[in-house]
Amino acid sequence: MPDNLKKNSTTSQQVELAINQLDSLSTLDCIAAQYLPKLLQSQFQPSALIDIIESDPALTLRILSLISSSGSSLPDGRFSLSKALQKLPAHQVRNAILSIRINQTVSTDDSPNSYNISLKKGLYIHSLAVACCAKEIAELATPQMDQQLAYCAGLLHDIGKLAMDQTMPRSFARICEEAKSTEQCTQTVEQKHLGTDHTIIGKHLAQKWQLPNLIILAIWLHHSRTLTISRDMPEARIAAVIQLADLVARQTGIGQSGSYDKPQGTAPIAWSLAISTEQLQHIRENLSTKVEQKTKILGMDLPNAHTKYCEAVHDAAVQFAQRDTDLSNENRQLLSASSHLDFMKELLLNINLTSTALDLAEHLAVRWQKFYQTGRVCLILVPPTGSESLEAVTVESLAQSQVVSIKIPDEISVIPKTLLNNFAIVNAHDHIDWLLKQLETSFNVNQTKLVPLLCGGKAIGVIAFE
Repeated sequence: MPDNLKKNSTTSQQVELAINQLDSLSTLDCIAAQYLPKLLQSQFQPSALIDIIESDPALTLRILSLISSSGSSLPDGRFSLSKALQKLPAHQVRNAILSIRINQTVSTDDSPNSYNISLKKGLYIHSLAVACCAKEIAELATPQMDQQLAYCAGLLHDIGKLAMDQTMPRSFARICEEAKSTEQCTQTVEQKHLGTDHTIIGKHLAQKWQLPNLIILAIWLHHSRTLTISRDMPEARIAAVIQLADLVARQTGIGQSGSYDKPQGTAPIAWSLAISTEQLQHIRENLSTKVEQKTKILGMDLPNAHTKYCEAVHDAAVQFAQRDTDLSNENRQLLSASSHLDFMKELLLNINLTSTALDLAEHLAVRWQKFYQTGRVCLILVPPTGSESLEAVTVESLAQSQVVSIKIPDEISVIPKTLLNNFAIVNAHDHIDWLLKQLETSFNVNQTKLVPLLCGGKAIGVIAFE
């Protein structure tokens, strides 16, 4: 194998390897400034973003890839990204879009990045022109083709160039500069230096991201002999539509594809699709207006776009921080509720129909100490009216419990008045000194608290705990 062919083969493998690492294409900050505020809406609906998604190759790719990876599918019949989007959970759409890398469009005139910014914008506008043109051609073609499918294929036809611009911006810029200086197609220069080109790269990415087969064909074949291919492969007519749309877009000078060779004539392809010269001219005359409508949706002519993007990012950070705080608080509440359910579950599993109130009180006191990690515990239940004594459950450390009999002093309320009909945590020494003095277990009075056991709004007992 000649040295130059070996070199191209190695370079081609390196380029393919680098580009295959991509999870998605990047978008522009002016576009992010349009969709970020919509993503932050409390009741976010993916349909609110459909106009932006359908105008941005990066967003369209990300959503098509999400549809495939989530096990969903495009609607049967005519292609509709809008209907497919409605099937996806809102949080998945939001997360997918937020995962897309943002390219800043602020740069000084002498910055190495300034050329790439201009190039990427030109590619975006060219892609929109091809998309809008392809939609019109598909409607006029005989037999008619799916207009939305043709539009999407046109929007994505140059994803190979966008991928190269993202992964190897300096090299791609040099390729475009050489194409300009030599008045060549970028595909020719790409093959010369890389041993591959944007149609092959785009095809591999489209397959990786599981795009519809017709769109893959359009990406791969739009610079090929589509008339010859479509005779044996009828489905390749979509590539002929995109090829014709690409030629019309370049002839009208809308956007910049990176190619500087003279566009070939449109007559043979138009004739094969049964489109007249007058119809094609009408498409040309209206194309600029249609593309302008799309660029407005994307905010590509937005004054101070980068500033507005920064403001949108700041608002997003504030809102996401607040949502994170709210979720953390909610999570703590749920964990607390869950742990209390575990507490009750463990308590109920240790009682049965033969268990007495005192048995339940003993189980409760033991688990109270374990669950709340307290010191000593004493639980008493309200005795029958006229009783001169009551039984108390005490729990030492390590869940060692015992039941003791306590004498009730004259004119003493077993339940402190402040706890009779109300839940509160009070200092025990202000209310049950009479009880603590009769216990063999020594409580640290200054560290002991008292809570009521409420049933139907009335206290039926109290728990004292360190």
